[in-house]
Amino acid sequence: MRSKYYYGRMFRLSIIAAIFAAAITSGSGHAETQATPANNGAAHRTILMFGASWCAPCIAELRNIVALASGASPDRIMVVWTDRGIRRYKLTLPGNVEIASGEEVQQIAHQYASGITGLPYSVMIDGERRQCAEWRFGLTAEAIRQMRSTCAVGAN
Repeated sequence: MRSKYYYGRMFRLSIIAAIFAAAITSGSGHAETQATPANNGAAHRTILMFGASWCAPCIAELRNIVALASGASPDRIMVVWTDRGIRRYKLTLPGNVEIASGEEVQQIAHQYASGITGLPYSVMIDGERRQCAEWRFGLTAEAIRQMRSTCAVGAN
């Protein structure tokens, strides 16, 4: 049986997640989910960012998406949230970022994240859609550099 302290911590975490969500939610309540994928051939790798609307670190990643996209360029970023909560966020997405949709989310999650135990979780896949690196914490520009170097070592 869980103690009252456990439930108190969970309540505080949910409050923090709600604050983060309120900080990036627009008044309209809808997410701008259309993005122009990078199609110039320069991006060979894709970073899959798995998350959910109840995950405070995932929301923080989403708030930082412009900086992450800049650090990832010319590689692509695909935001793969396991629930539909991303729809409530008003997002302006850089050209190398896209948001996975319904069925696509299930397929991607099954292929690249079926055994994960926590969020956020990121995977880098190469041009042949093979997983070459993973990151089990909130994504940062430094994490992207480490993932790239792991993929480069694996390619040799």
